[in-house]
Amino acid sequence: NNRTRFVVLGYNEPARTGRDKTSYMFNVRNRPGSLVAALKAFEENGVNLTMIESRPAQRATFEYIFYCDSDGHRLDANVQAAIEDLRKVALEVVVLGSYPYRDPLDC
Repeated sequence: NNRTRFVVLGYNEPARTGRDKTSYMFNVRNRPGSLVAALKAFEENGVNLTMIESRPAQRATFEYIFYCDSDGHRLDANVQAAIEDLRKVALEVVVLGSYPYRDPLDC
């Protein structure tokens, strides 16, 4: 089962719908427990991660950038709290944006 995902880029973020997703990218130190600490930021704030994948960073060997999606909009209180906590343990955090969730089976 192979699915192609498409991304729509724009300057304006869609309004909250109550059924949203948010995409992030972050990196952490290459130490035992660093990724666990980053993931706890989501768990402790009740934010469900729906996807996480890693890609090698271009700038250093054995450094990875993590891309993830979560349920919720970046303006939701629990998502904002998770982002704040993630910033405390990650080297870099970029919120790529929030958008309405669409079930891939509806396409």
